[in-house]
Amino acid sequence: MKSFLYFLVAIGLVSACPCSLQALGRRPPLPIEPFTAVVDGKIRTDMELVLIENTQCLSMKNIQKLFGGMHRWQRVSRKIIYKVNGHTAEFLLDDTMAVVLGKKVKMSVPPRWWTGQAYFPMSFLYSKDFQSFSETIVQWDKEARVLSIDSVPAVSSPRYYSYPGKSRVLIELGPRVTHKVFNQRKNKIAVRFFGGRQRVREKLKVFDGLLTTVELVPRRHSSDLYVHVTDKAGAPRITLQESPRALVMDIHTRDKKFHDFPQVSEKPGPIPNIKASKGKKSVVIDNNSIFYSMSPIKTIVVDAGHGGKDAGAIGPHGIMEKKINLKLAHKLARLLKQEKRFKVIMTREDDTFVPLEKRADIANKNNADLFVSIHCNAAFSRKSNGFEIYFLSEKATDAAAEAVAKRENAVVELEGISAKAKMKVQELLWSLAAVETLNESSEMAGLIAQQVGKRITNMVNRGVKQAGFYVL
Repeated sequence: MKSFLYFLVAIGLVSACPCSLQALGRRPPLPIEPFTAVVDGKIRTDMELVLIENTQCLSMKNIQKLFGGMHRWQRVSRKIIYKVNGHTAEFLLDDTMAVVLGKKVKMSVPPRWWTGQAYFPMSFLYSKDFQSFSETIVQWDKEARVLSIDSVPAVSSPRYYSYPGKSRVLIELGPRVTHKVFNQRKNKIAVRFFGGRQRVREKLKVFDGLLTTVELVPRRHSSDLYVHVTDKAGAPRITLQESPRALVMDIHTRDKKFHDFPQVSEKPGPIPNIKASKGKKSVVIDNNSIFYSMSPIKTIVVDAGHGGKDAGAIGPHGIMEKKINLKLAHKLARLLKQEKRFKVIMTREDDTFVPLEKRADIANKNNADLFVSIHCNAAFSRKSNGFEIYFLSEKATDAAAEAVAKRENAVVELEGISAKAKMKVQELLWSLAAVETLNESSEMAGLIAQQVGKRITNMVNRGVKQAGFYVL
């Protein structure tokens, strides 16, 4: 399926070419295809693709509008030099070979000059070879002709995971970011990141028994991470992992009864025996730990993502995400009904377009206790696999999660002009809804990720994430 997790270089080209490269006379016009660009959530409809030798290409003018960047043109050698975030790439007109970070890279189609502008193939913009160049995530939907571009800071938003006897804090880092633990007191751990910074200050309130708050503070040329813990927390174990590159802080409890409990993030242990406590907000697992969670669940709404005129992601052979989501939703609904203790409601039973607001209304009007929305994300590599659980948050856990939410929320454009106004209202309501349901949603998401991970051992558990999904 098509990818959205690829980086690309910010590009800027000169607006004029030496006279020696100009074609004599007037060339015939090339076929033009309009497309939509979504840059950090802002929609642009003034973009055009040009077909050169049946290849979709983007002009230097539009590339510079979308990505900006620094450039220099060498007339004699016909070389274009790009400098982005301190990185350098060199390209030659009519030559498929480029030099990126000192490495030779072959493009499928060379840069071409046509009627006063240079053109690059669209595939070049989201090529894997340019991942280390930019702090950007890009998705190109060829069928819908939508280009999504999202900025990625060198230091990601913090995310946390709560397990029996253990809590984990994870921050994804750019390739040049280093760190130092500069303060470690009884109830506070401080880490400074050099060579990268977060865009905004973020503070997460956790209260999972070990963590109380996780805070990321951007400085002028660095960022500081502050993790506050309770008296039950032991000494932290801080490691730097690769693929993805991230700082991982594991904090175990001092309670000895958890020391032999199988950890979710390590090798899967036996499937726990789970039972809900009647009339109380707790879930008991193996009689060893208690997760404070929802009251007994009675009504569940199963939401099959997309539908009708909203196809969702489209695979290389034409399979549509909306169809996969519907099959999975029907299967889940049948399994839940077999339990004979849940009232199960589906937001759509067939290939029907249902606005996001109406999906939420279905849950609210039926006083649902749990809302489950099923989606399938896209990826370039056939080796990509796994599952991830999202719950509502005003701020995404990282740029990738934010990009996913933006793409899913983009469907409001199909719902009419008033949808934009509704989105603004919904943003105000998120903060109110999050206060009441954030902790319960977090615990439920963690429990689902734990149990699915232990049952589906041939797939990657991509963890629990937060983002501002309109439907939630």
